[in-house]
Amino acid sequence: MRTGRMFAVLLFLVLVLGSVSSESAAGQPGAVANLDDGTWQIQTVDQGPVNAYMSGGSLLALDSAGRPHIGYAQYNEAFLLHCSIKYAWHDGVGWHLETVDDSGACEGYVSLALSRDDQPRLSYSCYSVVKYAWRDGDGWHVETAASGEVRGASLALDGSDRPRISYYDYLDMSVKYAEYDGVSWQISSVADGFQIFFPATALALDGAGHPHISYVPYVGGDCDLGYAWHDGTSWHTEVLGQHLPPGSRTSLAVDGLGRPCISYVVMAESGSVGELRYARREGAAWHITTLRSIENYGDTALRFDQAGRPHIAYATAYDALKYTWYDGVSWPVEDIDNEQGFPGGISLALDETGRPQVAWYDGSYASVVKYAQRSAPPAPPIFAEKQTWPSVELVNGQVLTYTVTLRGPGQQVRMVDPLPAAFEYVPGSVTPPAVYSPTARAVIWTGLLPTDTLQTVRFQVIPAGATGVFSVPVSIVNTAWLSRVQQGDTVSATAAITVSPAPLFLYKEATPREGLHGGDMLTYTLAFSGSGQVVRLWDPLPGHVQYVTDSLTSTTTPAAVYSPTVHAVIWEGPLLAEPLQMVRFQVTPEVSGTEPLSLSLPIVNTAWLTVTTGAESGRGIWCAAIANGLHLYLPLVWVQ
Repeated sequence: MRTGRMFAVLLFLVLVLGSVSSESAAGQPGAVANLDDGTWQIQTVDQGPVNAYMSGGSLLALDSAGRPHIGYAQYNEAFLLHCSIKYAWHDGVGWHLETVDDSGACEGYVSLALSRDDQPRLSYSCYSVVKYAWRDGDGWHVETAASGEVRGASLALDGSDRPRISYYDYLDMSVKYAEYDGVSWQISSVADGFQIFFPATALALDGAGHPHISYVPYVGGDCDLGYAWHDGTSWHTEVLGQHLPPGSRTSLAVDGLGRPCISYVVMAESGSVGELRYARREGAAWHITTLRSIENYGDTALRFDQAGRPHIAYATAYDALKYTWYDGVSWPVEDIDNEQGFPGGISLALDETGRPQVAWYDGSYASVVKYAQRSAPPAPPIFAEKQTWPSVELVNGQVLTYTVTLRGPGQQVRMVDPLPAAFEYVPGSVTPPAVYSPTARAVIWTGLLPTDTLQTVRFQVIPAGATGVFSVPVSIVNTAWLSRVQQGDTVSATAAITVSPAPLFLYKEATPREGLHGGDMLTYTLAFSGSGQVVRLWDPLPGHVQYVTDSLTSTTTPAAVYSPTVHAVIWEGPLLAEPLQMVRFQVTPEVSGTEPLSLSLPIVNTAWLTVTTGAESGRGIWCAAIANGLHLYLPLVWVQ
């Protein structure tokens, strides 16, 4: 039972003794700058020495004006295992430092939250007790929330500002939860029967006030990722099967949909590097994303912005503090601090605009408290998508519609969409305020993208030059470019469509189709179309019918003719896309009969339409019309 506790103490001593020095940190507390170039400004809040590793929940919170407040533990240099609990806050001009508890018997695991009226609340561990401190008009007040061999306290306030604290009790080998009901502290056991190497817990409350806790149990010879939640009736626990390094500290937050999410670091299979991961629970399933490899096992801090996007601050190697966030497409990453010293106790907060602010313990020899803020929120990503109509195949001569959809809330952008080389712009087809530039042969739009809807640009093109420019199927690829005006970053959207030669259309009909008697008139009607191809229509008559003199009419130019020599109707000329070109003529059977179906054979007639010039020469189609086809009659069977 004591093994995990002894390991944690030894680990603490190794880390602490390696980072403590009598040298003070350079720099003085100063004003928080308000930059606008997307950079990080770093300040030293307290020169320490501070407890760089004994951190529990969040060290940092922002008040209603977006100003930072930080809770931390400062070493008693005469006895390293004793600390004073400190509180720092910024008034918009400079930092102010206060001592919360100077009893000297507190080891750390500090967690800070602010009440609805911006008053600080702190929880922290003091070996045999978890303490809770709050400040009002009379100053600081401290009370005991829970007792035992306790470590890793994490604090959250409910909707009534009542404190909730999660922690680990070495005596019972249990993660516990302390809840103040307005009169006294109620303690419940959350997860029992396991050791823990680094007893930091992370607590968050969902919209219903139900607690969620992440922790790192030592199970089966390995450090794993544990998660516990209360459904309003009882506690439930899970172990996710993740290979965490000893000394891990997880960070838990609940998103706007009530889903618990955890950031943490696991050991890679090689054991030489780690992996930063982000886990989101949906229903009963966890979706785990590996964000990137890191050079060592470090601390993480997770928060959500008002749009529900996750942001993570994390440590990598011994001298790097980084920041990443999900922009809707990917996880960009930025450097916050690369000074010597392993960052610990990392805490992240986002103001109302989404601007990130980070507090941490610098694990250098000076071991100081640092604070950094980004000059502006990370810009949302810009996005472009392009579609065509028709969506798959375009017939030569047909109008092609492009639709470009743009997204990037509040971003000033410029879109340029050059036309494909073989196409011409259809005048007046572009959606205002986009314009077509004949000089650039491109559709152009510049403006501010809306925050709550998508921006759509639509225009039309048509194959350029002479009709029939595409004699074989050709893939037309077109790319639109969207650039952020100030930042200069660019994304593209590409659409491809196959342009095919115009189809040949031929239809033939015989009237009447049946019941033809010997000596009756049979009328053939042909309809055909295309897009300018020069073709030859060849309609040979069946041998047992004869053409009815002067019965041929046509809408073609030139007119179709009947050739007695070849016993066929013939026409040659350019096809029109519309209207349909028509040829109609009559024949009469060369047999006699007085009853329907008296003809011994059906009359089958086939017409041919063939391209005669250009690259498509020889391409053709045919169509057959049948008169007096054979009929089959099924017997009617009556079953008694």
